[in-house]
Amino acid sequence: MVYRIRLAKGSEVKYISQLDFARTIERALRRAKLRVKYSKGFNKKPVITYGPALTIGITSAAEYIDVDFEENISGDDLKERLNYVLPEGIKVLGTKENNGLIPLFKLNRSVFTSKIIFDDVIDRELLEKTIKEIRDGMEIYVKKRTHKEEKLVNIAPLIHNVFLREFNFNEATVIMELSSGQEGSANPIHVIQKMAEYLNLNDLAFYVNRDETYFQEDGNRIFPM
Repeated sequence: MVYRIRLAKGSEVKYISQLDFARTIERALRRAKLRVKYSKGFNKKPVITYGPALTIGITSAAEYIDVDFEENISGDDLKERLNYVLPEGIKVLGTKENNGLIPLFKLNRSVFTSKIIFDDVIDRELLEKTIKEIRDGMEIYVKKRTHKEEKLVNIAPLIHNVFLREFNFNEATVIMELSSGQEGSANPIHVIQKMAEYLNLNDLAFYVNRDETYFQEDGNRIFPM
């Protein structure tokens, strides 16, 4: 049986790579004595599928994995046993038996909440103007590395929505809906850096969390669970 598992990554583990995250999950499954199916062939691996990778330095409440088990197990038991052995900062939020759920490789959008703390009081109108410029397609070039070369890529087409949710003199909460997945991903940190550059700010602190990830096409959204 295959279970879809939703996990949170807290600030304690926001700097671990996707590879280290995967190793942590595999180790937890072994420690919980859960019988996971393994692939066939010479180099056998546990049958686990991961959703879109999370940028290092970002927390999340929406990390999804599919795990194929050799045993029948209840979702509540699975959640309890994994949470007992997972390290601080990683937590199972929910489980659901995967009977026809959307494949994780199809997930192509993520929503992020960004709390930004400026070094000084900032003008709200100027901030909203900057956000509108980004939302309307301001070019944001970032370095992307491929197997052969490093090149500058404009991530503006990967930014689908940005808006100001809360504002309090030198603090702002900004929501971003960005592409994520196999067809291209935008890093919310790059968007914040562009915002700071446009506002001519050098000192700011920020905290970014992925709230949800899903599949969107022709205005329709399909959520993983």
